[in-house]
Amino acid sequence: MFTVSSFQNNEMVTRQLAQRILNRMPKGDLKEKSVTPFVRDVYKAFMTVIKDDLRTQGQFNIKGVGRLFVRTTRPRQIFNVNTRKVDDCPAHKVVAFRPSKILREAFRDYIPFSRPGAAAAVTTSSTVTPPPSTAEQKMGEQ
Repeated sequence: MFTVSSFQNNEMVTRQLAQRILNRMPKGDLKEKSVTPFVRDVYKAFMTVIKDDLRTQGQFNIKGVGRLFVRTTRPRQIFNVNTRKVDDCPAHKVVAFRPSKILREAFRDYIPFSRPGAAAAVTTSSTVTPPPSTAEQKMGEQ
C-alpha cells in the first residue's frame, strides 16, 4: 500500500538514481528523460525480486554488498511512556542486513569503533588535564 509521501520518496529515489547512473555513463545520446523510466522499471523489478525472495526463502544475497534476511524477534515486555503501562510485544519478523566482508573492509576506516582497539585509542588519546584550581594558582604565584 503506497501513501502519497512514500510514492513521492520513491520517485525522488529513482530520479536521483537515474541522474547518478547518467553521470557515470559515457556522454552520448542518453538523456535523463530516457534513462529515468528505465531506472524506474529496473528499480521496481529489483524490489519485487527482493520481496519475493524474502517471503519465500527468507533471505536475499547481493554479492559484494551483503545479505538481507528475515529474523524473528523474541517476545518481550515494553513500557508505554504515554499510558505508563507495561505491555506485551509479541514475537514478529523483521528484515535485517549483514554487510559482506568486502563492504565492511571498504568502510572500516570511516566508521568509528569498527576496528578492534579503536575505542581504546579514542579514550586514551582524549585525556584532558583539568585547569588548576584557584588555590593552586595562588601557590604558583608565590
